[in-house]
Amino acid sequence: MLLEELFEFFLLVDHEVTNNQVHVYLEEKDLKPEGYESEKLTSKGFHSPVTIQDFPIRDKPLFLHIRRRRWLKIT
Repeated sequence: MLLEELFEFFLLVDHEVTNNQVHVYLEEKDLKPEGYESEKLTSKGFHSPVTIQDFPIRDKPLFLHIRRRRWLKIT
């Protein structure tokens, strides 16, 4: 249903299917951002969720609710 590449960086944490809509909830995996692998970073929660409307599935609108990690540099 979703692109396989999406699951390299995100975890599917929940989904809802109603009569009129499909909602998919994704959280970013605890992987350091590209280019920062050698940095000392810590994940401190998540940014506010973003909702993206994607192509319909079986004539139902699809909404992706995405939470990205908040990274802080350790000094």
